[in-house]
Amino acid sequence: AANANEWKTILGTTNQITVTHTAGSITLSTPQNIHTAASPTFAGLTLSNMTLGSVLFAGTGGVISQDNTNIFWDNTNKRLGFGIASPGGNVHIYTGSSGATIDVATNDLVIESNTRGGINILTAGSPSTGSIYFGDSVKYNQGVIEFVHADNTLNFGTDANYEVTIKAGNVGIGPVAFPTGGSPGLVFAQ
Repeated sequence: AANANEWKTILGTTNQITVTHTAGSITLSTPQNIHTAASPTFAGLTLSNMTLGSVLFAGTGGVISQDNTNIFWDNTNKRLGFGIASPGGNVHIYTGSSGATIDVATNDLVIESNTRGGINILTAGSPSTGSIYFGDSVKYNQGVIEFVHADNTLNFGTDANYEVTIKAGNVGIGPVAFPTGGSPGLVFAQ
């Protein structure tokens, strides 16, 4: 019954207290200052009712919580999944199955969706720039995709040089100066 008496055994040894109940036991090593404002240290702590791969967080009221449907750690492969319990990349953000096979040679970041997958690069506007760099041990910007807010220009480059520029309907190949006025078109470096 909910209000029935329960028998517990309390044993003590040097710097240790063990409380035993029919369902198991709890061992507290002293000196531990255990109360609501304390910060005790536990070695080899096991929390029951947690699922393998759980990423624990403080939930409502500070309760230790898990949400494996939305965040999951695959400790065998060292992968983190958001929205997926079997991440296919080092970090896998999943909102729906694409039906595609993940290329294991390029799976550092996988963004997968069954409708629209994407990445937002957000800056504060002019004169800000949003960039994606491709680099190596020699140079951080061997390849670049860059959007310049000051003049709404999208640049593609290699070896720190812009090779293709898109601006106001014009496409420039090589270092170009776009003509003012007239119709948009394709402009080649002279």
